[in-house]
Amino acid sequence: TFESRRGRNMATGSVRRTWGSPSVSVAEIVKRVEMNDPSLKEIDFSTSATFSVRSDEFTSQLATALKRNTYVREINLSNCGVGDKGAEYLAEALAENNGIVSLNLEKNRVNQHGASSLAKGLAHNKKLESLNLMNQATARWGDTCLDDFIEMFNYNVTLLKIFWRLESRKSFAINKFLTRNGEIERRKKNGIYFEDLLPEAVRGTEAAQGSTEGRKFQPTIATPQTNGHDSDQPHARETKSISSAPPSRAANAYPLQQINHERVPRHSEPAYAPRASSPPAEAQCGSLRDRMRMFEQTASGTTTSVSSMPRPSSASPARRWGSAAASVADLIRRVSSNDPAVTSVDFSNSATFQSRGDDYAAQLSEALATNSHVRELNLANCSIGDRGAASLAAGLARNASVQTLVLERNRLGPMGLTALAKGLASNTSLHSLDLMNQVSCGRWGDAAIEDVLEMFNYNVTLCKLTWRLDSRRGVDVNRLLSRNSEIDRRRRQGRAYDDLLPAGAASGTLPPPVPLPTAAAPPPHIPPRHSAPLSGRD
Repeated sequence: TFESRRGRNMATGSVRRTWGSPSVSVAEIVKRVEMNDPSLKEIDFSTSATFSVRSDEFTSQLATALKRNTYVREINLSNCGVGDKGAEYLAEALAENNGIVSLNLEKNRVNQHGASSLAKGLAHNKKLESLNLMNQATARWGDTCLDDFIEMFNYNVTLLKIFWRLESRKSFAINKFLTRNGEIERRKKNGIYFEDLLPEAVRGTEAAQGSTEGRKFQPTIATPQTNGHDSDQPHARETKSISSAPPSRAANAYPLQQINHERVPRHSEPAYAPRASSPPAEAQCGSLRDRMRMFEQTASGTTTSVSSMPRPSSASPARRWGSAAASVADLIRRVSSNDPAVTSVDFSNSATFQSRGDDYAAQLSEALATNSHVRELNLANCSIGDRGAASLAAGLARNASVQTLVLERNRLGPMGLTALAKGLASNTSLHSLDLMNQVSCGRWGDAAIEDVLEMFNYNVTLCKLTWRLDSRRGVDVNRLLSRNSEIDRRRRQGRAYDDLLPAGAASGTLPPPVPLPTAAAPPPHIPPRHSAPLSGRD
């Protein structure tokens, strides 16, 4: 018999080698795999002395049998003496097999070369969800190996878990891609649009349109209407999704779900009361003194403000968990069309936004440049770096409505802070800016802080700056923030404040305009499948 005394019954389709069984048992199991036995769903050779003695030979035979097998779901080869050569054989099998969901290679001798081979094989795999590489003989995987795994994620959208021990900063990039694949899998199960999360190499290919199980996926996004109002209803089209789950968990068809981009109020949400009415879009042009005069008229009630209109219950269409990935692009489109109902935009912790943080920031910046209704913008934990900060700075320089901007827990550094300072030098509406807990910046640097101080020669509206500053110049920054708070208090009370205006604001001159971001460059060309041998080195 080939079932384990501690294992499950043969009727369950789980074949485990018996302790002390002869070597023919391994060959027999491999033969059943090659015959595509429907009852064989799980293979367990863990801690097999027979397999360890002829590890490369048995791994080669098993890999050859797995290439055309469609029933095996789990393979356990832990502590089987599998080395780099065996990993190459398994990589070739994974490149052609679309049935295996879990592969356990714990406690083997897989080194950097073998792991790189596995990465190249997984680049063509559409099924594997879990890979265990814990407790290998190697001490470190090395940057070259990790680069191969990062390159693999340009093709693979199904791998959800990798068990290994990494001591490299590149682990953050790998975890980001694993999170992306998890989000894709979640949306597929819920019948939600996920094509915008796919990497460029996969979009429009067979991997993006179909799977071996024929699972259906309908939602897509409608082309923006030109009849004077927005259309939030997605059109339906039937395609096939990427299948990364075994048939037992796969649904035959996903029902078409209507995408709702409106915010769901939490508990009893109070009505939004802005600090002060923001100037209309006309205040975005002219000298700084003209723009400040328009701001005074708005605050005193001379000009009708958008925020004084009755606010509908759905005026804050913030992103919510479970909404379609297209909600990001659709909400940016509504901001670009200056939708009066959109007064608060919340993309915080959005996995969709994180996947293309700087690119989405550039699109949002271009939309904000002509928007006069958005008051609050929350981009916390959205993977925005210095390039995204430069894009947002260009939008803020032309926007006269945003009063609160949250950028905490992103990747801004000194260059990003400098870009924001240059953009805010031309801004007349932002009241609060949150820059706490940036993951890539321990210190802002004296040069960036000097740019912030120079910004206050023109900016008289920023009253709250939340950040961690380890510099003596922090006293000067706080003094200028207090000055702006006093200007704001006097303006709301209708009192004169010309004596508090800095030289740049009093002269009516404006700093040089910040250019709007250009379109992102296309991704580099990615070689087609099997363009290089799986065992080769890049």
